[in-house]
Amino acid sequence: MTELSSMRKPLYLGGSVPRTGARLLNGAAGPSAGTVRAVAKGEAEQKAWSRMFVELNELLNASPERPEQGKLTLLRDTKTDGSFLVHHFLSFYLKAGCKVCFVALLQSFSHYNIIAQKLGVSLTAAKERGQLVFLGGLKSCFDVLFGEEQHVGQTNPLRFVSEDGSNLKTMYEFVRTSLMASGSDSWKCPVLLVDDLSVLLSLGVRPVDVLDFIHYCRVAVCSQLKVLLCSVPRVQ
Repeated sequence: MTELSSMRKPLYLGGSVPRTGARLLNGAAGPSAGTVRAVAKGEAEQKAWSRMFVELNELLNASPERPEQGKLTLLRDTKTDGSFLVHHFLSFYLKAGCKVCFVALLQSFSHYNIIAQKLGVSLTAAKERGQLVFLGGLKSCFDVLFGEEQHVGQTNPLRFVSEDGSNLKTMYEFVRTSLMASGSDSWKCPVLLVDDLSVLLSLGVRPVDVLDFIHYCRVAVCSQLKVLLCSVPRVQ
C-alpha cells in the first residue's frame, strides 16, 4: 500500500507572516492553528483522492471525454471494500455530462454528497440542474413503512417493501422514466447506478426477482437507450 502524504503549508492573508495573537481584517482574529491544519488536511485529502481516480481512469482506459455506452458493469467485492468505485463512477459520469439515475439503497444522500465534493462534484447542484435523479432507499423505505404520503400521481419505487417483496416493477418504472430523454435534455448518454443490489435481498426480495430486475434494466437501458448500466452488488 502506498501512503499518500502532503506538506502542510500555513495559510496567510497577504502581507507579512502574522504573529501569534495578531488581529487581522479590521480587528477580526486570524484563523487558529487548528483551523489551518484542518483546511490543509482537507486539501491534501482532496488532492490524494483526485490523484487516485486519475490513475484508476488510466488503468480502465476511460476518460470523461469519451464515456462508454451500451455496457453493463457489475462491481463485486469480497474481502476488500470496493465502495470507492461507486463514488468514482458517480463523479466520473457527472463530470462527463451524462444524465445519471442513482438508486442509492445503502447510504444517505449526504454521505454520497460529502465524498463527491472531495472529488470536485456537487450532487446538490447536479440535482438542481436536472442531471442527477437520486432515489434514496433509506428515506423511501421509511416513507413506505411509516405511511408518509407521496405527491399526487407518484408511486413510491420501494412500495414492494410493504407487499410480498417480489414485485420490483415500480422501481423499474422509476428507472425507465428517469432516464427517458426529453426534448430539452442536453446531456450525454444516460447512466444507471445502483448501490447496492444485495440490499434488495436483505429486504426480502427473492434472488430470481433481483436477476429479473437487472435483466429488464439492461434491456431498457443498455439496448434501447444505448447507455451504460452500472450496478453494484456487494458480497460479504
